Order: sequence, then C-alpha cells, then structure tokens
Amino acid sequence: MCIHDKTTDDNRTIDAIVRNSRVLLAIAIRSLAVVDSDLTLVQYRSLVFIAQHTKCSVSELANNLGVSNPTVSRLCDRLLEKGLIERHQSSNDRRRLELVLRPKALKALSMVSEHRRNDIRNLLMQIPKTRWAEIANALDLVSDAAGEQSEEMWQRLE
Repeated sequence: MCIHDKTTDDNRTIDAIVRNSRVLLAIAIRSLAVVDSDLTLVQYRSLVFIAQHTKCSVSELANNLGVSNPTVSRLCDRLLEKGLIERHQSSNDRRRLELVLRPKALKALSMVSEHRRNDIRNLLMQIPKTRWAEIANALDLVSDAAGEQSEEMWQRLE
C-alpha cells in the first residue's frame, strides 16, 4: 500500500464518520421534540453527562462541554428552572456544588432515548440485517475511543 492509498483510506473513514454524524445529529435533534421541556441539544448533552457522572461539579460539566464555568452556571440555572436538576453543596467540600438529576430529567432522557432508538431501528430496516453486526462493531470502536458508556448504563437509569 502506498502513502497516497493510506491517506485516501484515512479520508474515506473520516468522511464516512462525518457523514454519519450528520444523520445521527438529525435523529438526535428530532428526538428532543418528544420532551415538553423545550430542551436544547446542549442542555440534553448536559443531562447525559450528569447522568453518567453522578454528583458531577459545575467545573466538570464545563470541562466536558468545553465552555467556561460561568456559561455552565447559566446553563444550570435554566435546567434548574425547568425542574430538571438540583444543585447541592458537597458534603466533603463546601466550595463544591454537585449537580444531580431530578426524576423529570430521567423521564426526559428515557423518552428521548426511546424515540431515538425507534428512529434508528427504522433507519436500520433499510439495511440488510446480515450487515447489522458489521455496523455495530464499527460504531462500538468509535464510541469506545470517545469513552462513551454502553447502552446498558442507560437501561439502568430507566
């Protein structure tokens, strides 16, 4: 294999993932419409992070989202107003505020996930089932590399 071929394969892989991300982003955005809390994608992603990192701090959430603490503080204010999270002072460190999901947020995450799963199932029905394992293996590699938790974690929340 020459260097040019490797670059072509690299670009093809990157292009395929970017293309796929557009499809999945469209599904993700559509799935938010099922929640009556008027969630934005960033707010949803914040709830996902909080669900995966129980009692995370504002700083940890800001770091994950790649934004400043004041930005996340305002985001948390909106989530608090919507009744989706609570902020508690840590029992170990009085300076640390911990974020906790409220039952309404867990219900919203469950509804969004169910809607998303249905959309993805409908999409997969257009692909021969003999190829599904191939798709799952490739996507697992990407998800594992990104540190994304398995679906089993989500099923425990429901």
